[in-house]
Amino acid sequence: MATTPKKVISVLPLENGDRLSRCEFERRYQAMPHLRKAELVEGVVYIMASPLRIKSHGEPHGNLIGWLWNYKTATPDVVLGIEPTVRLDADNEPQPDAVVFIPGRQALISEDDYIQGAPELVIEVAASSAAIDLHTDEQGIIRSQVFPGLWLAVPALLSGEMATVLSVLQAGLAATEHQEFIQKLNENMGNRE
Repeated sequence: MATTPKKVISVLPLENGDRLSRCEFERRYQAMPHLRKAELVEGVVYIMASPLRIKSHGEPHGNLIGWLWNYKTATPDVVLGIEPTVRLDADNEPQPDAVVFIPGRQALISEDDYIQGAPELVIEVAASSAAIDLHTDEQGIIRSQVFPGLWLAVPALLSGEMATVLSVLQAGLAATEHQEFIQKLNENMGNRE
């Protein structure tokens, strides 16, 4: 009995520089479970190198997550994600180091558990210090306008002084603006029920 050869359909691997739609990017990415991190930016694939140094990336990333987690625990409805896939639009699907958002404002959590839209805060850890002084006050503190009470002591973070970072954050959490923000979030939650 003769057998007919089966048609084998293979999925092309992702390659740096590929120009793809978001759907094709996701299809190929899912077919490569060994690939740790790839992003689609303006329709172009960027495969991220996996080796990361501890002092220039790992530790600062951990410190930022600790700072953000403390804010999240004090603020209802805030979602904190570490390296999530973000479906910004048809040509952009990054995996930032961290995101903070309130679902329903600018971004949603899709039925298949991805972020759809632009989170209010996206963080990338970089070894460069070119932009660290942007929008800080005289004490080197950044105060979020989108997330009231989210205060960051930039010099302390850069030098690894996490006790100071958390102390400044606690001052932000105790500020009137944060208390008013929580009240507004609780009112919005009541309106949804």
